Amino acid sequence: MCILPCGAGLQLGLRHRFHKPRSQFISQFVFLVLLMNGVRFGEAKHPGPSNDSCVDSDTFCIGCFNPTGLAGKAAVINEYLAWGDVWSIAETHLSTRSLSSFRRGLSVTQSPFRFLASGFPVPVRQHSQSSGTWKGVAVLAKHPTRSVPTGWDPDIARSGRAMVSATLLHDM
Repeated sequence: MCILPCGAGLQLGLRHRFHKPRSQFISQFVFLVLLMNGVRFGEAKHPGPSNDSCVDSDTFCIGCFNPTGLAGKAAVINEYLAWGDVWSIAETHLSTRSLSSFRRGLSVTQSPFRFLASGFPVPVRQHSQSSGTWKGVAVLAKHPTRSVPTGWDPDIARSGRAMVSATLLHDM
């Protein structure tokens, strides 16, 4: 048996449920902000090994980074990433000309990274002589590394966004 019309009962229930004092909303907001302050997502939650764990010569370290272009950054890579053994690199911006320049930079700075395997060279940007477009992949290593041939569709291979590489570690 219904005393109130159904619409009125629903309206009364909603009004009662969502009617809270402003101070209660503020305290819930502050609690939510404090709770979210301790929540971490993605790689921030799992940042990987510390540099100290890779300083030991018996420890093999592999990593990846996105430098937004490698041209002219050989000295920076030697200074900050020398602790790693193999680095996968995205967005290299390496055209054919800037790839040879980066290899020369590694040689001139006496880099511990002697091997660079790159994906398909990216096209040069408009109004630039050497800087490539915003793509390109590579693997930089202290150990013998090379690109592995694939049976991919030629468009994927030429995209500059994917590659497969192999690295020789001792006899493996």
